Amino acid sequence: MLQPLREELARFCLRPPRVVLSLLGEAAVGTGALRLALDHVEEQLFAVERTVTARR
Repeated sequence: MLQPLREELARFCLRPPRVVLSLLGEAAVGTGALRLALDHVEEQLFAVERTVTARR
């Protein structure tokens, strides 16, 4: 299954990504969900509020 995917990506990408089996096994989905949640929290935590500049 990996080789056909690699070939299909090569057709559409100038620099296709490296596609390999994950070492995470059954933990892959949970780890990905946790990473997405952490990305959202970090984005909200470190977001800089847009400031309104004074009109002249």
